[in-house]
Amino acid sequence: MDIILFVLSLICLVLGLVLLVDFVIWRVKGRIVRATIIGFQERKNKGFHLPRVSFQVEQGDEVESDVQRIDQFLFLLNRPVKDDFITVIYQVDNPEKSRIYGYISIVAGCFLFVPFLVAFGIKFQSALIFGQVSFALVFGVIVFGGWVLLKLIQKYY
Repeated sequence: MDIILFVLSLICLVLGLVLLVDFVIWRVKGRIVRATIIGFQERKNKGFHLPRVSFQVEQGDEVESDVQRIDQFLFLLNRPVKDDFITVIYQVDNPEKSRIYGYISIVAGCFLFVPFLVAFGIKFQSALIFGQVSFALVFGVIVFGGWVLLKLIQKYY
């Protein structure tokens, strides 16, 4: 039973890392702009029709883009309408690929670390270091996340 729990928690850890790395890659390689919703696609993400947006790239050209994914909490709570302004992130080498910019990936990635921390703590509970190891791991994740966030802020703002 312990092995199954540990394997499942490792799967959650890997999925969390994938979400965090995906966010960082998009943030490093992308540009954040304000876009206008010009329509909606037939495709859905998280139960919502994905918007088709128009925005201006760095060179000054107007680009129309199909949004690939929703990463913003408020977009999920407040149904957008045509001609609304939203914040999107696009890849510089392919402006037709864009996402609604937000932090769902980071939050979900961090929550997916929790099962691993719990399984790790249960595994070492008999050694009476559950508290110390969990604290050290959580503290390390918080410090590393803060460092990454500060580096992103320094680079882009």
